[in-house]
Amino acid sequence: MTNGTNYQPPVDRLLSFGDCNATRNQWHDYITELGLNSTHIPDLIRMAVDDKFNGVDSANQEIWAPIHAWRALAQLGAKEAIEPLMKLFHEWEENDWVAEEMPKVYGAMARTNHEGNIPTAVISSLENYLVEESHGVFPRITSINCLEEISKQCKNARPQCIDVLTKQLKLFSQNPTELNGFIVASLVELQAVESASIIYSAFVAETVPEDIVGSWDDVQQILGVTADDLQLITDTPVEENIVADRVEAVVETSDDDATATLTVDNIDAVTDTPVEENIVADRVEAVVETSDDATATLTVDKTDAVTDTPVEESKLDTSTTVQITSENVTSTPNDVVSDKTEKNQVKIEELPAAKSSTKKTGIQPNRGFGTNTAKNKSKASKKKKR
Repeated sequence: MTNGTNYQPPVDRLLSFGDCNATRNQWHDYITELGLNSTHIPDLIRMAVDDKFNGVDSANQEIWAPIHAWRALAQLGAKEAIEPLMKLFHEWEENDWVAEEMPKVYGAMARTNHEGNIPTAVISSLENYLVEESHGVFPRITSINCLEEISKQCKNARPQCIDVLTKQLKLFSQNPTELNGFIVASLVELQAVESASIIYSAFVAETVPEDIVGSWDDVQQILGVTADDLQLITDTPVEENIVADRVEAVVETSDDDATATLTVDNIDAVTDTPVEENIVADRVEAVVETSDDATATLTVDKTDAVTDTPVEESKLDTSTTVQITSENVTSTPNDVVSDKTEKNQVKIEELPAAKSSTKKTGIQPNRGFGTNTAKNKSKASKKKKR
């Protein structure tokens, strides 16, 4: 691997700076040593994301050039580098150094310009990255670690960083559980007592893996709070459609003892009013009473059911009663009952949701720039020692 005419002086000198292991905690002063300034930012960005350096496990000292480049960009407080470097979270996901160094890079970038608009710009971009599910769990975890480091390096940015993390944790029922674990770990690390109610709610919902952050007892001890002092949050925002794999309704009439079965597969139902509670049930049963004393049973398996009006947890009932007229009952199999009367009143029994879990993998030793241990390192590095 040779430089040729790819990079101009003084940026090209970064190709010979070599192994970064010795400078993990003490970076070079790139601005002083190379005389770097804002005019060199475009060339530094190009080097920092140069794909020819990624995934190369070699003794060639040029492979360390991207790390030196993104460290130099951090020291320059290069706003132009915010978005390009963020792409490395997923494009270089298997690179150990991205997960380890990017929090330091964005933290240094925010610290360098703590009185300017850089911290706000960085935090806003990281928030946009975190909410995007297509980026995958581990790249999103890198963005969480960046927000934590910015909060530590730039105290004025702490409230904004905590707000971003807490807002994402409010979606604990929709987030991957591993993502919840790392968000909670960062909030605990930042002593975010103001987020304790959301954290407690996520634990109650069993959406926080204890192998990442510990138990709720551990967390409340560190934050200095107790469950009695906290409000359980149940009205988390809902943005997803309601999906039912299979819905069956069996209707029996007292007139002629006829039995009708209604089956609907793969239903996507969307609420058209604000939703304040997400009710998840493995099985929901509704008992229907007709004006002729006939009964019907509605069964929903593996359903995420969402109420279309605000729901208070204390008002949820364990029974379901629906008043309908005899015209609503059909004795023909697979017919859809569409004539609903204004008298219909439905209450849904909520049963415990299935508990999800994640399997923790072991950590392999770091073999140098561009190895494939990023996922294990990223996950393990956040686990707190209590």
